[in-house]
Amino acid sequence: MPVNKNALIRYHILDERLSNYNKYYTNDDLQESLNEKLIDLGYKPIGRTQYFKDLDFMKSEAGWSVEIEHIKDGRKKFLRYADRNFSIKKSELNKSQKEALKEAITSLSCFKGLPQFEQLEEIIPLLSDKLGISEHRNKIIFMDENPDYTGLHFITPLYNTIKSKRALAINYKPFRSEQAHSFIFHPYILKQYNKRWFVFGYNASKKAIENLALDRIQDFKESALEYIESPIDDWEEDYFYDIIGVSRDDKKTIKTIRISVSPVSAPYISTKPLHPSQKKLVKNDKGWYDFTIKVIPNYEMHSLLRGFGDDLRYIVAK
Repeated sequence: MPVNKNALIRYHILDERLSNYNKYYTNDDLQESLNEKLIDLGYKPIGRTQYFKDLDFMKSEAGWSVEIEHIKDGRKKFLRYADRNFSIKKSELNKSQKEALKEAITSLSCFKGLPQFEQLEEIIPLLSDKLGISEHRNKIIFMDENPDYTGLHFITPLYNTIKSKRALAINYKPFRSEQAHSFIFHPYILKQYNKRWFVFGYNASKKAIENLALDRIQDFKESALEYIESPIDDWEEDYFYDIIGVSRDDKKTIKTIRISVSPVSAPYISTKPLHPSQKKLVKNDKGWYDFTIKVIPNYEMHSLLRGFGDDLRYIVAK
């Protein structure tokens, strides 16, 4: 049974009551006290069934294996921990929790090096040592990494600059240029595509939003100029949805791309759509499969479609 945030709050409230040996609670008292605290914290109170489910979870191996004793006083039965020194705050992880944490740490190791996971460099070895995770453990998950990518060292400083909302004085050398250009750049987001990283932001010289490939950045430093906020609230929906890849030319409009694919590649495209707008594949009288996507044509789209070779033909509708 997965533990969500609300459930965890309830368990800790119950833990405080059951470990308090200065006051005894009946089931009615305990549920009432729990609900009063939940309401104070801005949460909804729970019913009788959920209350007993919470106690059962705390007593289970998936929870904390707590032992609750019932003290009889006349007709009333009071609940408290059998062990006066017990608290879920002090308890160690059980076997299943340790195994789940081991798998999570192993998976998180794939993200070491990215800025939002910087602290993993220190935390993972410590947790691995405590949990007995071998440094030479065989990997089960392999990410699509490019360790030789030359722009990786810019990710962390760019990430931090975006968080602090600072403008940059940047030196950048485009692919088709012999010299680097200097300009003020207001970074907004980082995005990876096809094993390469890009930073999107506002180029003050061009007065337009553009993307810069990290491996083409020569250097940059923070500028004292006032930061220009992003005009885009939802990048995924408002910027990337209508394109394939990272290049967007707002002077172009969305086009219907009519595509025919051979029976060899049809299953691949059917299970891994080229774009969210992709329509269902329909078999034509030649044995091939026809479908459409609606995107703003760009270099990445043409590159992707041409990559299928003779197995795919396409026309950009006018």
